Amino acid sequence: MKIKKKVFWFDVETTGLDHLKNGIIQLSYIIEIDGKIEKKRNFFVRPPKFTIIDNQALSVTNTKPEDLQNYMPFEIVFNNLISDLDLYVDKFETTDKFYMAGYNVTFDERFLRRFFKINNHKYFGSYFNNKKIDVFGFVDVCIYCDIIPNIKSRKLSELCDLFSIPLNAHDSSSDIQATRDLFYLLKNYIR
Repeated sequence: MKIKKKVFWFDVETTGLDHLKNGIIQLSYIIEIDGKIEKKRNFFVRPPKFTIIDNQALSVTNTKPEDLQNYMPFEIVFNNLISDLDLYVDKFETTDKFYMAGYNVTFDERFLRRFFKINNHKYFGSYFNNKKIDVFGFVDVCIYCDIIPNIKSRKLSELCDLFSIPLNAHDSSSDIQATRDLFYLLKNYIR
C-alpha cells in the first residue's frame, strides 16, 4: 500500500517574535494530500490574556490591540485545528503524519507547538512527523543551482515580485498560499 504524502502548509502572524511570551493572532493553513488541496482555513485568533503584545509586531500586520477582542478565542481556534487534523491523520498510526511546510517554517512551528501546549494538548507528534518542507531553505538551493538569480534578500515578498506571484504580505492566508505557489514553481524549474 502506497503511503499518501500529506502536507500541512501553514503560516502564523504573532504578537511578537518570542514563541514563549508572544502568541498567534492569525493562523492559516492548507491541507494537501498527494499534491491536491483538501482544505484551506484562516483564523484570526484572540490570544490568551497572559500573552505579551508587542505593538510593533501588531503594526506589521496592521492590527490594533482592540481588534484582538473581536477575534475568535484561541481555544475555539485550537479545537477547529484539531478537528481538521483528525480528519486527515490517524494519530495512532506512526506512518500517517503531516509534513510541516512553510516559509522559514521553524519560526511558525515553534508558535504552533506552543499553541498545543497552552491548550493542554501533549500530542503534537501524533499529527506531524519530523520532516519539514522549508521553502526559505529551498530558495538557497535554487540560488546555488542558478535556477534563480542571487537576490538582494530572501524575503517572500521579493521572490513573489520576481515570479509575479500574488501576495498581500503579513496576512498569513496570503503568505501561505504564495509560499505553496512558489514551492511548486521552483520544483518545476528543478525538474
